[in-house]
Amino acid sequence: MFIKTDQVITIIIEDVNDNPPADLNLPSLIQLPEDTPQEEIYRVNSTDLDDGLNALVSYTIESVTLEPSSNASNTANLFAVNPVTGDVFLTHNLDFETTQQYFITIVAQDQGSPPMSVSGVLTVDVLDVQDSPPIYINTPYDITIPETQNVDTVIQTVLAVDQDTINPRAVSYSIVAGNEDGLFTLDAMTGQLVLAQPLDRDDQTLPSSFTVTVRAEETGFPTYFVLNTFSITVMDVQDESPSFNQTAYETTILETETVGNILPLNIFVTDGDRTTEDRITLDLDGPDSLPFSVSPTSINNQGSVLISVSGPLDYETNQTYQFMLIATEIHPGTGETFSSTSLVTVNIQDVNDNRPIFTQDPFMGNVTEGAMLGTFITTVSATDEDADLNAEIIFTIVSGNEEKLVSEQCDSHCEGLFRIDPMTGEITTQSPSIDYETSQRRSILLVEATNPTPLFMPPPDANLVQVIIDILDVNDNSPVFDSSSYNTSVTEIAEPGIVVIRVGASDVDSGLGGEIQYTINGGNAEGHFEIDGMTGDIRLRTAVDREIRDFYSLTVVATDQDEPFNIGLTTVDISVRDYNDNDPVWMQTTYSTDLSEDAEIDSFVTMLRAPVCGCTLWEVPRGTRGCGALWCPRRD
Repeated sequence: MFIKTDQVITIIIEDVNDNPPADLNLPSLIQLPEDTPQEEIYRVNSTDLDDGLNALVSYTIESVTLEPSSNASNTANLFAVNPVTGDVFLTHNLDFETTQQYFITIVAQDQGSPPMSVSGVLTVDVLDVQDSPPIYINTPYDITIPETQNVDTVIQTVLAVDQDTINPRAVSYSIVAGNEDGLFTLDAMTGQLVLAQPLDRDDQTLPSSFTVTVRAEETGFPTYFVLNTFSITVMDVQDESPSFNQTAYETTILETETVGNILPLNIFVTDGDRTTEDRITLDLDGPDSLPFSVSPTSINNQGSVLISVSGPLDYETNQTYQFMLIATEIHPGTGETFSSTSLVTVNIQDVNDNRPIFTQDPFMGNVTEGAMLGTFITTVSATDEDADLNAEIIFTIVSGNEEKLVSEQCDSHCEGLFRIDPMTGEITTQSPSIDYETSQRRSILLVEATNPTPLFMPPPDANLVQVIIDILDVNDNSPVFDSSSYNTSVTEIAEPGIVVIRVGASDVDSGLGGEIQYTINGGNAEGHFEIDGMTGDIRLRTAVDREIRDFYSLTVVATDQDEPFNIGLTTVDISVRDYNDNDPVWMQTTYSTDLSEDAEIDSFVTMLRAPVCGCTLWEVPRGTRGCGALWCPRRD
């Protein structure tokens, strides 16, 4: 006989990572303008036929390569990929002018063991946008032209091109600086610079060179432009002008020189053209020439020239006069004018005609009491418009420094609390014994500034100024109690809060250094007493008991309130007065004894003891009968 049974068997097939990621949407090509913001630019997708971790795909960038013509030096971290979503991001700005194409190798890899992967290339083409200014070529544009250059001729050509190579824009030109007199014109399309007016190298109102700034601007929007600055030098052409025997003359005179005096200059002028007899006119030019005159004003062919003083001079207004001596001649045939110039420099020598002037009035300063010898306080200063020795200033304290010193460090030359350096005007202490509590708290010095060695006899050469010096207090004194010790008493039934005694102290310092705070620093272990920190009132804080303690000696401290903190001490002795506040207490509750019925009067019966108020022996008074009163014959 056969018996049949059924059994269900479950077979689980485990996945093996035998499929790489597939359907990767690479290779691919995308185009990005170079001004693309830093954001997602592409999403990589792939699938994996496996299961679980074997099918979980992550993405990484394996490499970023450039086109061969790129001149970029660093592409690290230019792109990034989200390992989970496959989103590719731009993390830095693109630049078409640097690199036009990138090749990004992206790897898709599953999480199996061992992992399997597949890779592909994402190509990024960078598109040019208008983001670069034009650039000049054929620079520099500096040129030199003769002063006889013909008008309406091209003297230079500037050229600029758009750096954006895709659809470059046209460039227009303009002069933005250096052409205030309109000597030049610039063609907006061709960049040709043209001389618009005649040049004259000998014209003193015109410079010998011009600094011109041109602007090259791209057409369209947005606008980009670039500037270029260059020089145009005008070359002098020999045209037979008269000449002086020196190109420059220089002399020195006193500021007190009188009108009519001739300057010691050896000036000689000669006609540049020696074949003709021309008349040369002479003149002085420049604002500095006003106090001078030239003679003669005209001369035939050649001769000596004199310059003399024609107005007042002032060293303090102008130490050096510079002006041009001009010789001009007119061609008798053509009427053409030729001229030459020479620089005349007249140096003015100072005369002591100004006195010192203080820079302010008054001067302020302060010093703390007890400051070290030589402590700086303030500096007085003065100016003298004269020069050299005429401007030398000596400072002296003439009054306000009469307070006598109390210092062994002071010799016969240090009368008074303060000293001034005669050369620098620096005021310092000359005693360490300045005391706020005993000295004047404000000193007003009168300081004189003088010129000790004038080269010439000056007008009155003294000047005075006040120097106000405040002495600042230092917390250098300790509080002092009215008494070195205090004595008082309090009854043992006194109520807490009662004022037992008031102590007082004083401090000669000022401000916080003179304010006092009171504290109990000893003898108050039980805390029976307290003190008012402001008034010095000592109060009973808790009740006292004479039977426990009948005397207290408190140490009271007075502390001032500024650093460095100083203290004063005193002792307060407090006696506790007795009050009858205790009932007698027998040493035994019951006393018993035997007494014979025939005992005589005054016979000893027994001894009763009650140690109240110090009484330890109580006796029955003599002559009492029965329950008479007890008598305490003595106290212990």
